[in-house]
Amino acid sequence: MNASNTTIKLPSTKSTFAVAALSFLLYACTGENKPDSSSGRQYRLAAAHSSKYLTLSYHRPLRIISDSVNADCAWRLKRFPDGSVQFISLPSGEAVELSSVKSDVVPYTAAANDDNIRQRFRLVYEKSRDGNRKAWIQSAYNDFCLDVAAGDTADFAPIVTWHKRESNNQLWLLQGTDDKLSLVTAINGKKLSVAPNTHTAGADIGQWTFADRKEQIWIIRKSGDFYTLQNAYSGLYLHESGGQLSFEHNVLQHPSATEKGSLWMLDLSADSITKIKNAASGLCLDVKDNAYYDGAIVITFNCSEGSRNQWWKPEEVIAK
Repeated sequence: MNASNTTIKLPSTKSTFAVAALSFLLYACTGENKPDSSSGRQYRLAAAHSSKYLTLSYHRPLRIISDSVNADCAWRLKRFPDGSVQFISLPSGEAVELSSVKSDVVPYTAAANDDNIRQRFRLVYEKSRDGNRKAWIQSAYNDFCLDVAAGDTADFAPIVTWHKRESNNQLWLLQGTDDKLSLVTAINGKKLSVAPNTHTAGADIGQWTFADRKEQIWIIRKSGDFYTLQNAYSGLYLHESGGQLSFEHNVLQHPSATEKGSLWMLDLSADSITKIKNAASGLCLDVKDNAYYDGAIVITFNCSEGSRNQWWKPEEVIAK
């Protein structure tokens, strides 16, 4: 799924969704939509050149490591009104901080302080060349970027800061893993949902406006190169049945997470909108006939960039 770092203007006078810019790979572990210190969302940050994760080491300098389950790889993002972010270590509660205005310094972690400009960073997305959204982590203090020194790919390679450049050892990728999200259609703001109180396998998937219900919460997990979308209410999976053979009632909930019809491609980057493309057919999730009413079914259809009823905005939710 390609994602641009420019504003995507869909064919409407009212709806434009901005897509931000970023160069580290952020792997989200849980979902919560609070842009402050109470946010529960966790991330892993993977270097684009090696796919290894930003971690703490002894004496608190930063390193990369291949151990994706290491607790020291877990980070929380705190967002500020000016668009800057703070990276806070889940194990220590400390924030990434620069020690100097100079380049080639070793970032470390220190007690989180909202007023400390040396703990503020900007996520600057590059325009994707390979279908992945990557970002520089650029200091709001001195504009230098977090950089894996000399492009080293070994475990415990050190992190320094350096002038921003087009290099994968400064780039990181944002992807969600096991997120709890709602998916909002760009056509009318309604949410992808199982019908109210429906546990039945084979039931249609539709759009609904109701809020704060599990039927519109989807647990999104990485599965190889794709994602599964499990409904939080029914426990069943978003599934395409029939593909190009039928554009009627061909999206439903299904018990299998492994059949190819239950695998999807989408972009879970922050502030993104995305098409949701089925791995089996290559067709895109589509609100049938551009319908606006509650309960309108969702199908898959031939993908079209100009179709507003095929664009979806992932939104973090607090799962009940």
